[in-house]
Amino acid sequence: MNELPAAVETSAAQELGAELARLAIGRVAPDEMLVFAETADEYFADPAGTLKAQRGDEPVGFGLELALLAPFALAVGGFVVQFLGELFADTAKDLAKTPVEAFIRRLLKLPGGTAAAAGEQLTADQQERVFTAAVREGERLGLPTDTATLLGHALVGSLAVGP
Repeated sequence: MNELPAAVETSAAQELGAELARLAIGRVAPDEMLVFAETADEYFADPAGTLKAQRGDEPVGFGLELALLAPFALAVGGFVVQFLGELFADTAKDLAKTPVEAFIRRLLKLPGGTAAAAGEQLTADQQERVFTAAVREGERLGLPTDTATLLGHALVGSLAVGP
């Protein structure tokens, strides 16, 4: 799952992943919302370096050591968008050839997504699959299991409820 699905362009996947991360951070770490845009800019400029700094492998700057969840939410949010792109690529094709990007926007209840059609929600099984994938990705990135689980719940909750 390292490749973006062809149905979701890189810029759209980045934007959708960031929006999903923003929704999740608003739920589980609202104090980080004040620096979310700056954190996202830093993350997208150097994803590996930003995550490495957050794991404590190197100082964040000025000797200040802050442990932010937002960079991990951005990484896992992007992963979840890729996962959703793969999960729903066939479904989106069946829905009057709707692009996957617009379909994910509808799931997130974002501008640019038309009104959701009946049944355009994650099923319980799909929610579980997204949750499991998100937790595994968080752990792969170095998050403790409890933090990865919290982030997984926040991401799936954001998909189920929206903003």
